[in-house]
Amino acid sequence: MRGAARRNRDLCWIGGSEFNSAVERWYFEKGSYPAKDLSDIGANASYFPNGLPTNPLTGAEYTLDANNRAQ
Repeated sequence: MRGAARRNRDLCWIGGSEFNSAVERWYFEKGSYPAKDLSDIGANASYFPNGLPTNPLTGAEYTLDANNRAQ
């Protein structure tokens, strides 16, 4: 993988990992996963003080897949 492609892949992985960490923290603190539309976790500044993150490569907002992971 060449430099720019690797950098973009790494940025997406880092952003998704940070998002997944917040989702897992929500689960452990609340006892359930956030709403699929992220309305609950997205409105809570304790988890995302700057608002919901976006994929740094595509600019699209992260969403939860069927396994409650970033997609």
